[in-house]
Amino acid sequence: VKNRLAERILSEADTLRMLNLEPDARNRALLTLLYGAGLRVSEAVGLTWSDMQPRGDAAGQATVYGKGGKTRHVLLSEATWAQLVALRDESAGDGAPVFLSRKGGTLTVKQVERARVWYLALGGFVATTLTLSDGLPRLGVAWPTIGNVLGILYLYFLSQSLFRNRLIDLNELVGKMA
Repeated sequence: VKNRLAERILSEADTLRMLNLEPDARNRALLTLLYGAGLRVSEAVGLTWSDMQPRGDAAGQATVYGKGGKTRHVLLSEATWAQLVALRDESAGDGAPVFLSRKGGTLTVKQVERARVWYLALGGFVATTLTLSDGLPRLGVAWPTIGNVLGILYLYFLSQSLFRNRLIDLNELVGKMA
């Protein structure tokens, strides 16, 4: 069986557009970290500030505890590091989580999964509504063509599904939805 994974990987431009559509700084930093460092959600939400170390070149490094209890060190770009540092509360100790929940506790995989499902459901509703509205001009109702809007919304909701999956697995998820 031919491996067709390369055909399903998003382009860099689409990925950057998707990341820039996220309005919440915490979520954008999480998505950027997941994409840029290739982390699993469980690895990202398990990070504490003691796992994060600055490098001399304005970038950083994360010590990640992954599957099978394996530890790895991941170099982070200047842009990713800047987004993460901007999240840190001055009063947060080294043992504090990098990603806080809305209530100030540790963000969990389950909370991320709930958010992903909500975003995907909302995205499906919006996409269906907008697709149906494309037929309105045939009924004599003046309505702008919304193909571009639908594409942007699709990329936004696709970005939300990164909370659950690595980017490379994201297209498999989209394939299951189609």
